[in-house]
Amino acid sequence: MNSTEKEQMANIEKILLDVQSSQKTMLTKLAEIVAKQADLEQKIDSVIAKSNVIEERIKIVEISERKIEAKLDDLENRSRRLNLVFFGVPDNERKETWEKSESLVEEICSNVLKLSNIPIERAHRLGAFTEGRIRPIVATFSGWKARESVMRNAYKFKNTSFSVSEGFSHAVREKRRLLWNYAREKRDSKGCRVRLNYDKLVINGKTFVWDSEMNQPVPLHAHARSQEAD
Repeated sequence: MNSTEKEQMANIEKILLDVQSSQKTMLTKLAEIVAKQADLEQKIDSVIAKSNVIEERIKIVEISERKIEAKLDDLENRSRRLNLVFFGVPDNERKETWEKSESLVEEICSNVLKLSNIPIERAHRLGAFTEGRIRPIVATFSGWKARESVMRNAYKFKNTSFSVSEGFSHAVREKRRLLWNYAREKRDSKGCRVRLNYDKLVINGKTFVWDSEMNQPVPLHAHARSQEAD
């Protein structure tokens, strides 16, 4: 082998060594990248797991909040069960006393509904006095029978400036409104019996409740099963 060939072989060997060195470097860097990727994936999995735990806890808290809200709403309505709200009662005094409000309700019950000696525990206006605006009166009756007597005779308010409604909580009033709007077409149908019973809608004997999550009425039994599942 002459000197030229030896030089060429030496160059080839050097190139091969450089390639091998570069290959080792690349493999080392690739191994580092793979390790970092595995570590990153592990961290991502950990974050996802923690996120899932947090989501589950949030769901549990939301369910608990709904149950607490329902219980508070039920307690509020129980405390209001003897209340009725009277509308259209002349409102001329800026500082109307509870005694005056009670007297006005007694007058209406006696003169319009023809109910005498209706026991009223207390009565008061709702909201602040405003010129030209008639505030409703909330009356608390001393017993359930007295309250029901007023509701049974409420039809006598027809063609007068007066009206009366049950003193439900805001949540129940909203559910009743939504259910009543849903039943509008059915109310206009002949042979279709529609009525509201507390926060429930009864159509031809079938009971519906308003499902806030689905934003629509659902049969009572289906709603009860859904609540049990929660």
